[in-house]
Amino acid sequence: IKQLHADYFSGPLEHCLERLNLSAYEYSPEADSTSTKIDKEGPLRKLTRLRSLEYYTGWNTRIPRELLIGLAANLEELHLTGSVGLNGLSGLFFGFARLKKIHLYVNTPSFTLDPKVTAGLLSLEELRMDNCAMKAIGPDALHGLGRLRILSLAHNGFGNTLTKSLFHSGLASLQTLNLTGNKIK
Repeated sequence: IKQLHADYFSGPLEHCLERLNLSAYEYSPEADSTSTKIDKEGPLRKLTRLRSLEYYTGWNTRIPRELLIGLAANLEELHLTGSVGLNGLSGLFFGFARLKKIHLYVNTPSFTLDPKVTAGLLSLEELRMDNCAMKAIGPDALHGLGRLRILSLAHNGFGNTLTKSLFHSGLASLQTLNLTGNKIK
């Protein structure tokens, strides 16, 4: 695919497609003739019934924010693998109040999980952020995630930056916590 545009999803797909897998779709922001272009207004915005999106790409390929435009009203499950750059997750999920599952395996060097990433995710039940090169978890990063049942932060690099207050942030539903591969003492 050299272009990803909303017109590709016009017609019957607009009203019936619930799951979409865009594995190995490589987006490149360069504007030359060999790069893939993406609709800046949100290529998936016409998919009014889309509940689950999987986007897997190479570690050196940027996950385009434009991909999520127009999906906040209905999206319940999101799997992203790729690169978002330094602090590229900040504000990415704003308005996605129906999201129940987020699986992120992203190359985000030395970022801190903070409320700017998790704000507004009131329905979130599962958050997996494994192998994300996370250096720390901010004190209020999990605040407001009262429905969160599964939290996996395995194989990051935050070490001893965890505080007791982090887990007293209203995580009344938490059943599974995975911190494997971190340098916690």
